[in-house]
Amino acid sequence: MVHQDLTPLEAVALAVRSEMESTDLYEKLTDRVRNPEVVTVLKELAADEEHHRVALMRLYEEMLEGQEPSIPASDGRKKIWDIDPDADFLTIMTRARDKEYDSETFYKDAAEKVRDYKTRMFFVELAETERRHAVVLQKQVEKLKEDPHWFDRAEADQFHEGP
Repeated sequence: MVHQDLTPLEAVALAVRSEMESTDLYEKLTDRVRNPEVVTVLKELAADEEHHRVALMRLYEEMLEGQEPSIPASDGRKKIWDIDPDADFLTIMTRARDKEYDSETFYKDAAEKVRDYKTRMFFVELAETERRHAVVLQKQVEKLKEDPHWFDRAEADQFHEGP
């Protein structure tokens, strides 16, 4: 949720930080996962998050009108979903899913705070993408519950549905 006193500029800066954190998590996970289907999912999520970061950074720089950008060390939200990339896969995927839902809410709230139509629609689009990410991660959570070794499989299981 976007804090009531947060300016649109601050919201964009915090969103950049959040996207950086998500990209980093998904990239770190690809090094631990052996299942090629899951690696593909994680790489796609990381690429989406990096794309968001780049687009948000561009918006942030436009909003600064020539000032030096400063991305905060934290995105300011209470993070009950802080994620240790070395935790077990079910914990990581569950928390990553929750983070994506939290990001969806953050972007929806941010969209309501901005007056500029283009920026508002950008936040709405980001919210929808984060919702789709949460759905993808929920499918991985379900697969891990069915098969605790899903992420460790070096080959896709022919009897298991793909991501």
